[in-house]
Amino acid sequence: MTTQAVIPVICPKCQTRYNAPIISIIDVDQDPNLKSAFLQGRLNVGQCPQCGFTSPLEAPLLYHDGQKELALVLVPTNLHLTHIDEQKIIGDLSNRLMNALPPEKRKAYLLSPQTFWTMESLAKTILAADGVTEEMLQEQETKLKLIDQFLQTKDEAALKELVAAHDAELDYKFFEILTAMAMQIMQEENQLKGQNLLAFRQIVATLSSKGQEFVAQIDKETGLQSLSPEKLLQDLQQAANDNEFISLVAAGRQLIDYTFFQTLTGQIDAAEVANDTETAETLKSLRSRILDASARIDAAARQAMDKASALLTKLLEAADPQKIILDNLDQFDDTFVALLGAQVQKATQDGKTEIAERLTNLYHLIMQTLQEQMPPEMLLLNQLLESGSPEAISNILQQNKSMLTPDFIHFLSRIQADLENQGQVELASLVSEIKRQAETMV
Repeated sequence: MTTQAVIPVICPKCQTRYNAPIISIIDVDQDPNLKSAFLQGRLNVGQCPQCGFTSPLEAPLLYHDGQKELALVLVPTNLHLTHIDEQKIIGDLSNRLMNALPPEKRKAYLLSPQTFWTMESLAKTILAADGVTEEMLQEQETKLKLIDQFLQTKDEAALKELVAAHDAELDYKFFEILTAMAMQIMQEENQLKGQNLLAFRQIVATLSSKGQEFVAQIDKETGLQSLSPEKLLQDLQQAANDNEFISLVAAGRQLIDYTFFQTLTGQIDAAEVANDTETAETLKSLRSRILDASARIDAAARQAMDKASALLTKLLEAADPQKIILDNLDQFDDTFVALLGAQVQKATQDGKTEIAERLTNLYHLIMQTLQEQMPPEMLLLNQLLESGSPEAISNILQQNKSMLTPDFIHFLSRIQADLENQGQVELASLVSEIKRQAETMV
């Protein structure tokens, strides 16, 4: 499961306002390719259409790996959320993930996702689950410092001496890190800088004893050219159908800029000079399709933002916002939540405390309503877990006796087993008590 949305962004460099796509829920079981993109910092990055400046987008994110039973939530500190707001966001993301999973995959670990406030701490936990130890991370840090030392060396003779002195350290991991840096720069900053770093990588590889062998292996494994405009053009030409074509345009949207079309136009001009009319017409048709697809994707983003803005206006003007919320439950997506958060931040910055408070109260009302829409058995279990005593559990079960079916008992057994396997003895014991009382009532 991958949830995509569009959020409003203010460029930190030129203050231009624009909309940028984000991913708020990653299920690596469904889309494992997103894992490497996330760890490399290539996910949720915005590029200003005015000045070209790229920056990470500060937005909550739920990372889920069902095979490893990982449910991790990133709530960036730069959002300056209160503890209550953090918990509501975490609850919303968890509920949306839970609702998207089949019943047999709704396990206990999803009830209490681990929270992180920085990308670094979240990434370390994900890597640790893959067996990447702190020692390995320290080794990577050492290699990063060595790369920086190489980059600071401007004299060719000095670079040769440095390579010779550290030849044993220039292993596969060294060139893998250097390659990842270049790929990330090409994706997030600019092609020229990334290509220059790849050229530098090639120089170091040539000077070292095994560098060229490592570089060839890395390029083959990573498909390095997949991030280049040239490779994107090639993939678009080979797209099997319209859906694949649209997906490629969406995935490479940041690469489709003036330089991209300049390259394509150059190919058209070359074909015309060579009197290759068929190729020229094919490339012109491709250019039109790319322009059309890009326009459709951008229009969809604008439409999503306009729709969210209209709904927010409707809520603010409504005498009974609760009714509007209930009538539009499926409309409160990441785009709407991001827009509402941006409006709260803007009102606060402008000193409009009354408006900020009203928007915040509206946000709380929406989050509360969404939480109430979670599956009935999960809602009841959460209520029971928060009850605090056997007497309170009994009262709640009595009030919800119609829900005490064999399916609910089986659900409790599954949750208890999951908690016991995770070593959460106290919580498993509480679920056991709930199940005991429920079975007695049944």
